[in-house]
Amino acid sequence: MRNLLRRNKPSSDYQLATFQLAKRKLGDNLYQDSARHTKRNRLVARQYAPVDTLQIRAELKDVLSELQREGMVPVYEWQRDCDQCEGDSVSLIPATVMAYVQYEESIFSHAEGPARVYPISYEEYAEYKPYFCDRRAHQYNY
Repeated sequence: MRNLLRRNKPSSDYQLATFQLAKRKLGDNLYQDSARHTKRNRLVARQYAPVDTLQIRAELKDVLSELQREGMVPVYEWQRDCDQCEGDSVSLIPATVMAYVQYEESIFSHAEGPARVYPISYEEYAEYKPYFCDRRAHQYNY
């Protein structure tokens, strides 16, 4: 679920709230002068922000109901392992919150490195082309 809202651009209200929360926690240590410090501000705000899991699940349910067809929803998955091999795939899962959460948890529990999971539309599913890249092999000219 944590990656579900990644595709939505944050509103200016959200950015302002993030800035205000970070300012409250960091005080004079808050970086205001440059966009390169935004990541630190967001990290601090995320660390201290209250998480409303019911709201997140309600939003997830809405997204899944919009994207589902015949009770199934396509879910995009990207992973990179510890050897710098990366690839992606798309799976069809039942369009329920519990099925999505279980799928996401199984991906993250078996991931050897960074991973990303989020639902996609059937149009994106139809246009999907698998991707795989072994970055170490490229680095060593294999």
